[in-house]
Amino acid sequence: MRRGTNQAADGATYFVTAKSWEITFWFEVLKASQIIVGKLLDYRDRGDYLLHDFVLMPRHLHLILTPSSVGLEKCVQVIKGGSSLEIHKLRGSRTEVWEQGYFAVLIGNCQAYQTKRNFMISSPVIESLVKEPEMWEWGSASGKYKLDPVPRLLVEKAQQ
Repeated sequence: MRRGTNQAADGATYFVTAKSWEITFWFEVLKASQIIVGKLLDYRDRGDYLLHDFVLMPRHLHLILTPSSVGLEKCVQVIKGGSSLEIHKLRGSRTEVWEQGYFAVLIGNCQAYQTKRNFMISSPVIESLVKEPEMWEWGSASGKYKLDPVPRLLVEKAQQ
């Protein structure tokens, strides 16, 4: 899996995928899912990144985010590290939660953003977990979570 870097341009937006340890069904556990989604929102609220869309699947997490006060690698590190720490406290063990590293793709325009978003929100349907994306509780398509708008720089590029 390719790792991100802190050398991204200001305002860059990424599609990020992080996998569960040994690609197990870790995130089918209700409390683990609640912790991970809670951490995603907490770190967004503290200003580490803008969170545009996400879906937590049973074995992986997809995000579209724009780092704010820290680089991409630090954003992924706090999400994975913060959720692991809380899951460890809950379970009373140090069982691995996440695979090392992550995969990140720079999103350069609105079309690429929409393509990644459509792929991401349709994942629960493709994996036959629900019939409609809105039915998946652990994703932004559910409408349950406050999200940040499409990045201004991508919108401006589309208007040029």
